[in-house]
Amino acid sequence: MSGISACPTCQRPWSAEATSKPSLTSRELDALSAWWHTNSVQQAAVLIGVTEQRAKNLLANARVRSGASSNGELVSLYLGQIRTMATLIASHNARRGEAA
Repeated sequence: MSGISACPTCQRPWSAEATSKPSLTSRELDALSAWWHTNSVQQAAVLIGVTEQRAKNLLANARVRSGASSNGELVSLYLGQIRTMATLIASHNARRGEAA
């Protein structure tokens, strides 16, 4: 957890399994963050500029790697790393060569 000993949201200490979870790729974290903000895989895909199937694959890969059984569980594991909507939009615009 890179030196963080408690959840930044609720201040509860991280469990041993939370501190040893695998890292998500940048794109998996984008997909998870977009899903969290939109509560829709289809809208998350539009937000991060990928097809709906690619967004599903990114989320599925992240769930398999982390051992999560749902996107909600995945969010709970990586809550401290969820990107803001503004960050997602700026990142997407930067990839497309547009000004944020």
